[in-house]
Amino acid sequence: MNGRNIIVDGSDDGYANGANNKALTQADIPNDFAMVGSFSLNDSYGGQVLAANPAVPNVTVSLSNYTNNLPNSFSPTPIPVAGSLGPSCTSRRSSRATWLMSARWSPTSRPPSPLQRREGGHAAPRYKVVYDPTFEITTTDFTPYVINMRKAGVKILFIEQMPENYAAAVIKALNQQNFHPVVVLGASTYSEALISAAGGPSA
Repeated sequence: MNGRNIIVDGSDDGYANGANNKALTQADIPNDFAMVGSFSLNDSYGGQVLAANPAVPNVTVSLSNYTNNLPNSFSPTPIPVAGSLGPSCTSRRSSRATWLMSARWSPTSRPPSPLQRREGGHAAPRYKVVYDPTFEITTTDFTPYVINMRKAGVKILFIEQMPENYAAAVIKALNQQNFHPVVVLGASTYSEALISAAGGPSA
């Protein structure tokens, strides 16, 4: 790059915990001139290290508002202040009923949920958040969450910050309980393994 050799020093926090993310970032800071390509549910912890080292650029997709707002963070896909309102506006126009919504994300860093980012777009009284849980990072069975969503009358489900292994488990639980929200939004569940892991195309 511009006549210089670039050496990639890769690390993986493994979605393990925030302390692991912070420790890896701290270990890399003395050796690397930039952070690139990161995507982690725990990036708010590494962000504390980046805040203390403002000369190190962080060119990553940050899920944490704290890290995303650092002056040395440069995201190729910045988190919008209000989120994407297209699906919500379309759903609202399609029905005069009250839409009951749910959102989920990992509790380890608790980045702003899609609902929190879209509060302005959900100002109309037809929207109401009725179920907004967190789950342990070791969770593999989401049946209790699905049962609670069905009891709450959820019609819109956000799984936008779930990696494929979690999203597939949610889809399995939805089908096992024969519960099918009208709208399921899952922008971060992209994976070639998602369909097969979730139970095949019929799921």
